[in-house]
Amino acid sequence: MSSQPEAILKSLWPLDDKQKERIISSKQYGPGPFEPILQKKFTYGEEVTFQGEQYMASRKAAAKKGFSVILFWPTKQISMYRLFGIILTLLTILLSLSFLTVIYISTQSNFRMKGLLEESQSQAAALADSESQLRARKDELESQKEALLEQHRELEESKATLAQIEERNRLILISISEGIFGMDIDGRVTFVNPAVSAILGYTEEELLGKSMHDQIHYAYSDGSEFPRGQCPMYLSQDGTARTVDNEVLWRKDGTAVPVEYSTTPVWKDGRVIGTVVSFRDITERKAMEEVIRKDRESLQSMMDSSPISVGISTGGMLKFANPQFLKTLAIEIGEPITRIYLNPEDRAPIVEALQRDGIVSNYEIRMRGADGAPVDIMLTFLPTTYEDQPSILGWLVDISSLKKMQEELQERMEDLERFNRLTINREEKMIQLKEEINLLLEQTGREKKYKIVEQ
Repeated sequence: MSSQPEAILKSLWPLDDKQKERIISSKQYGPGPFEPILQKKFTYGEEVTFQGEQYMASRKAAAKKGFSVILFWPTKQISMYRLFGIILTLLTILLSLSFLTVIYISTQSNFRMKGLLEESQSQAAALADSESQLRARKDELESQKEALLEQHRELEESKATLAQIEERNRLILISISEGIFGMDIDGRVTFVNPAVSAILGYTEEELLGKSMHDQIHYAYSDGSEFPRGQCPMYLSQDGTARTVDNEVLWRKDGTAVPVEYSTTPVWKDGRVIGTVVSFRDITERKAMEEVIRKDRESLQSMMDSSPISVGISTGGMLKFANPQFLKTLAIEIGEPITRIYLNPEDRAPIVEALQRDGIVSNYEIRMRGADGAPVDIMLTFLPTTYEDQPSILGWLVDISSLKKMQEELQERMEDLERFNRLTINREEKMIQLKEEINLLLEQTGREKKYKIVEQ
């Protein structure tokens, strides 16, 4: 401001009458009125408004008593860094919650499917055991006719038990949300549960006896033809169980539904007589995966365009860095993080602070720039997890230009101090000369010409 003509001989804040009189009497700054630039005197660290902009004010005493330097720091950049930190934290939380939700949903589905398979296998074993008992009862009736009535009763009881098992199986098939249907050796549908109709829109009558592949699995997701010879459901007739996590089945209205499914061959007398297919609609999971993908792309775009250097190190190696990080410092992804330190011992207090406090904030250090020259950096480090491993996340801001400005300001302050000393010496010499002239005039009997004002 001292270089702006409109600010010359004006006060920074309002002066009281006593201060004004003292300045006027010094005859160094004119008769006033010393109009104030600011409305009031500020304290250290207070926000002030100057020429329509907000600044953080600070004051530093100069070597000369009574002189000080006022610094106004713009608050826009501080607000921008704070806003970026909040947004980055929120995005990280959102990505973590989305990822945990997907894991939770997948885990619950796997548990349900595993329980269903175990229960089906147990019921199949019970059914096989019941059939064995029936054959044994029949042989016993033929060899022991005298026990015909007793064995007949036992046979009726066995039939009732079998009916209960079949009813239980039917209820299970009706109650579960996953679609389940059976196919014979030629790929024709032999049974379906209600979930199949609910998901695909077909009635049971419309599917029974029809070719499964031609009815619901005839095309890929892009609409191109799906050859029967490549169909995992049909190929399971070779006796191999298969699991597919991303295909589509086709509804009756011609729309596709994304599914994951598993095929289980049915064996009898040493040969495959059919296949049981269980599938579930993964539309919601696909939608969530798309949301996560877009969030990652948005975060990546923000990182790529950010003026702040952002990097992640794992086990002392740089694992992630945005373009600004690689542009500012002499390092590439996969190299030891120690490459950016001019002096290896500078890393010790940072590691110690992370172990003690869990975070390093606004730490100033000189590092190795991309061109090999030293660069002044203000950094913030905090622990995080990257690719399931403990890591360190860092924000680094190049403050070289700010350091240069501070050095230039210090030089100007020193120049100002030298100028003040020269001015004071000149004033003292002028006062001394005026006193000598007055003394000579008195000695010659003449009146004093100059009035000396005591400082």
